[in-house]
Amino acid sequence: MIDRADRFSLGPEEILINVSLVETRIALVSSGKLIELILASPPGEPESALLGGIFLGQVSKIVKGVDAAFVTIAPEVTGFLATSDAQVLAEQKGQADHQEQVPIDACLCEGEHVVVQVIKEPLKDKGPRLSAAITLPGRYIVLAPTQPRIAVSRRIEDETERRRLTELAETLSGRIQNEFGFKPGFIVRTAALGRHEAALAQDAEHLAALWQDVTASASLATPPVRLDAPVDALDRVLRDFVLPATQRVVIDDRATFNRLCVLAETAMPDLQDKLVFYDETANAFDLYELDGQIDLALCPRADLPSGAWITIETTEALTAIDVNSGSYAHKSGLDFTARHANLEAVPEIAQQIRLREIGGLIVIDFIKMQNASHMAEVSEALRTALAADPAPHQVADMSVFGLVELTRKRVRDSLVDRLTEPTGQAARQPTRQHAAARLFRQIEREARLAPGLAIDVQLGSDLARWLDGPGDGAYTKLRDRLGVNVTLHVQDDWPRDRYDVAVPRN
Repeated sequence: MIDRADRFSLGPEEILINVSLVETRIALVSSGKLIELILASPPGEPESALLGGIFLGQVSKIVKGVDAAFVTIAPEVTGFLATSDAQVLAEQKGQADHQEQVPIDACLCEGEHVVVQVIKEPLKDKGPRLSAAITLPGRYIVLAPTQPRIAVSRRIEDETERRRLTELAETLSGRIQNEFGFKPGFIVRTAALGRHEAALAQDAEHLAALWQDVTASASLATPPVRLDAPVDALDRVLRDFVLPATQRVVIDDRATFNRLCVLAETAMPDLQDKLVFYDETANAFDLYELDGQIDLALCPRADLPSGAWITIETTEALTAIDVNSGSYAHKSGLDFTARHANLEAVPEIAQQIRLREIGGLIVIDFIKMQNASHMAEVSEALRTALAADPAPHQVADMSVFGLVELTRKRVRDSLVDRLTEPTGQAARQPTRQHAAARLFRQIEREARLAPGLAIDVQLGSDLARWLDGPGDGAYTKLRDRLGVNVTLHVQDDWPRDRYDVAVPRN
């Protein structure tokens, strides 16, 4: 049992939350650099993400050739259930134990109703990845209702503390069995370090009650149907990513700040002192010019301070990352130039892989080095830099040609796929929602700088149609909130990402 968030070594130094009428953006930041961007629905709108959702599905097809099943979890949504993720079903039927793996048809059959969880979002033409091994994450522990085993985050290294938490989890498992009638397993999370029994017990009882509600709903429901309530993205971020190393959580919306303060007071008291309201004319992302960092993450090239650079190109088969020394030259010669440029590129490569949500096969083409110790040094630096990435990954040794292959688990669409879309001409453009969100932020910025004054907006017809259709509600709320007249002037020949916002001066 591995918990995604507990692969995060130290946690981000800061979390910045920017709330708008079109979207909520959550930035994980370390040393002023954006390391992960999470996009969510604006306040008051339901979350549409499937990841982590628990469903009562129906097995639509067993495919022995790939040892997997297809399970319908919603109208027109069919997920993929691999045999490795279905073994718990065979264990429950007494046809296997947790140390052996049986074929998919020993786990379930066509037409069977089954409770599953989405562990990977749909990607392009692929449906969601499912698992029958359900997990319910809390602040300090993760409850595994169908796997009565105990695990402690590997980030907790002190053996005395590991033993204490293991014994505490075993005690809580027995208590849940007595009170709720089932014996769960637990993953003790990094945030549990040094916490007393009461905090973990509160988590365990809350999660056990949630599972009871899920099983009760499943017994009465007809598939396909969702059994749990979607977790708000902000609640999930506070739960999963605020760790001891996190210095502050900055929120630029008063209503959201107040709600998170209440949540922290009632459920996460250790977070109260870390919540900060950002009461400035700009949004929270302007603290570190994160919008500029996002724009750069959508470009294939990333420059390095020395004059070297890396390029990142993704194809259907793999992502290629190339290191180029550019204008940099080391006074000691070619091999030292290669070594320095490669070592400088390593942290940037690790950051860009995570920020861009690159998954699948990745091939890094380092500048070729002749010195074996230099090759080993760069390889070790890459493994160290990738260690903080929460996504499971494997790194191969460097070849004599300077190539390193690695695989990284893909759990959602890449940043490029989430913020842009193809134009049909081998190019990409911002999605309408992303373009509208940027426009809204610019309008709000101008409104803060010139309060009470009318605003003129020039924009392309494509974006104007979105504001008149799917975005009409957000546009109306924007005008109501600003309390000023916002006039749109449509320019038919302007592309989607071009707009101009101005306050007319008499």
